[in-house]
Amino acid sequence: MLRSFRTAIKSNRTPVAAVMIVLTLGLLAYLVPSGNSVVTPETVLGRVYGRDIKQGDIDQALMDLMQRFGGAQAQQEQLLPLLKPQAIQSVIQDKIVEELCEREGIVVSDAEVKTTLELILTSQAKQEPELKGLFDPSGRLRSMDELVKIYQEPVRAFINTVERVARKETVRQKLFQIYANKVPISAERLALEHRLKEEKISFKSVMVTPSSQDISDPGDGPLELYLKAEGSFFKQGLRRQIQVVAVSRDMIGDLNIDESAVQKAYENQKVSFTKAPEVKGRHILFDATTPQQILEAKKKALEVREQLTKGEKFEALANKYNSPQAAGPGGDLGWFDRSRMVKEFSDAAFSLKVGEVSLPVQTQYGIHLIRIDDRRAERVTPFEDVKSRLELDLTEERYAQKAKEKLELLKKKAGRGDLMSAAQSLGLKAVNSPPFEATDTPSIEGFFNVGDLATRAFSKKVGEVSGPELVGSSYMIYRVEKEFQPSVPPLKDIRPKVLLAWRQEQAAKATQIQMQALRQAGTIDAFKDLGAITETKSITIISKQELVTQPQIRQALLQTPVNQLTPIIFQEDGSFWCAQISQREAFPPLTVETRLNLVNEIQNREAGQMLQYEVQRLLEVGKSRSGLRSLWGLWDGIWMDEKALGLTK
Repeated sequence: MLRSFRTAIKSNRTPVAAVMIVLTLGLLAYLVPSGNSVVTPETVLGRVYGRDIKQGDIDQALMDLMQRFGGAQAQQEQLLPLLKPQAIQSVIQDKIVEELCEREGIVVSDAEVKTTLELILTSQAKQEPELKGLFDPSGRLRSMDELVKIYQEPVRAFINTVERVARKETVRQKLFQIYANKVPISAERLALEHRLKEEKISFKSVMVTPSSQDISDPGDGPLELYLKAEGSFFKQGLRRQIQVVAVSRDMIGDLNIDESAVQKAYENQKVSFTKAPEVKGRHILFDATTPQQILEAKKKALEVREQLTKGEKFEALANKYNSPQAAGPGGDLGWFDRSRMVKEFSDAAFSLKVGEVSLPVQTQYGIHLIRIDDRRAERVTPFEDVKSRLELDLTEERYAQKAKEKLELLKKKAGRGDLMSAAQSLGLKAVNSPPFEATDTPSIEGFFNVGDLATRAFSKKVGEVSGPELVGSSYMIYRVEKEFQPSVPPLKDIRPKVLLAWRQEQAAKATQIQMQALRQAGTIDAFKDLGAITETKSITIISKQELVTQPQIRQALLQTPVNQLTPIIFQEDGSFWCAQISQREAFPPLTVETRLNLVNEIQNREAGQMLQYEVQRLLEVGKSRSGLRSLWGLWDGIWMDEKALGLTK
């Protein structure tokens, strides 16, 4: 192909522009997947700053999440729709971290990865003694060949998995350290952090919440002035108004379905009413994840199987040996078809005769012994059992068809104009919604909840008419009627909201004046009629989360002398706070060791925040460049094939 391009250019028979078009089309074919339904672990499903996200990456992240959650297979299957988006997000963040590492020039050697790998395995071996065999007598990790001889082939996958974790952890540690070194530490900062951690104080405090119940409505005049002064608080963002026409079931008329149509639907859908062959069985599950555990579990399973061949009751041995994540009492699994279980389990179970006990079967959950108690062949659900469901489905289909036809006719009549007259000509009613923002849930006459209708309405142009959409239990079309620029609405539109805010402000002013007057007494007890007095004894400021997160209160507790009252502080929740310091305890001075510990603590804390911020920033920037602007994530952007990932319908 490249040779033909060169020939064409050299011969000058084909204009260079034409060749560039061909090249561009070829590049786009590479950048944007063709929608081929065959997905392999190497299939590219997204790109993050030029780094491919493959199906295998997502599969691995999903497997890691499922192992972390644990539980039985049925529970994991229920969690799958929730875990998949998390797995995708995890892979995206990993790719962003790779991008940050490249920008910082971070390189990780195999020796560094091996050191981290040994640290991880050493830590695990302390909790699981059977892993000690991974190390030779000198404490060094054995070679892969040695490990395979000891633990057999499963150890290879185990070590490779831990090595992936070790490589990722080594990279993150280096990146984290670079960010930590960027955090400046002054002597004043160290002294303050030391005091927050070491100085113990005792104090009494009061929290007063203003009450606006007794404040009367001042009338429109003062509220107009208040709205003018505080306009930015009441400013509304970009809003839209839509005109809606809905068709409910009672507008359609006859929706009855005759039995012959139901019978025909049954015959057409008989495959979906056919139940696959099933077996009824029990199992004994021996927990095993590491290579050593797998070997020991297989050995134990063979011993238990030997007991079963000698007449021991399967149910009794299941109750004795079964893992907590196994099935019900006696290892009962009930009836199941092949799709209910993982492949290894199903293959073994369906190969057994009734009453036969399997050899040890290895799955991702551990080692199983399986016994089959009964079988039933493929069978079809009788017509009478599904008749009512089919009638309901056909009624819904007929309603949907007739409603869509009517709304499509309405859309054709109206064109891009107002829907009102066209709706009236068809015996329908058009209603206008109140203005709403993109994040609102619009209030539409006749609808209890319209879901994300606002988002869809904002995706259209003003004057554009939607196609028929099912919203709640009715079909509708809507026209984007108007768009309102960000503005402060007139008082008449938001009077209740303005009145509430005005009352709260008046109550806050009155409470603050009252507390300032009482503060002159110089004692916290002067506030006892306004709120409960709380006593706090001998605590460090850092130990109380509510003090750490409120800078004004923290500053007041640091600066106020003993026996004095702090300033009156207004809090975000609308309440007022004041305290009286009763005691300050002496605390040890900074030493070289505590200074180093504090520096590490501060740098680690702030490096984590900086790194989190940078990852989030690149995530937002990348998502804003999801298509051609970054050539589908090839550089400085994030592109995901949402359809292939199952994130869109």
